[in-house]
Amino acid sequence: MKQRTGSELDIAGNIRQIEMLKCDLLCGVSQLYQLMREGSCGADALGEALAAIMFEALELSDHLGVSVETLDKKVTRMLRAKARERRQDVYYAAQ
Repeated sequence: MKQRTGSELDIAGNIRQIEMLKCDLLCGVSQLYQLMREGSCGADALGEALAAIMFEALELSDHLGVSVETLDKKVTRMLRAKARERRQDVYYAAQ
């Protein structure tokens, strides 16, 4: 039987962690859908579910080599684009 080197073990361990994080992320999305389907939960429960999804996404990005700073810049860019889009929608709807 071939003995594994330290780097091979690191790669295997990282792959296992990525797979676990992907499962955790999907479980979080599933929980959010369940809360929305039930309809009896409040904003606090929905906020907790959304925060858990965001946390898992941050953890996953770290293991995939995407820094929090990179994600922050991309989300900021998306938010700004969405805000511009909404302003345009309001402008054209008013005409």
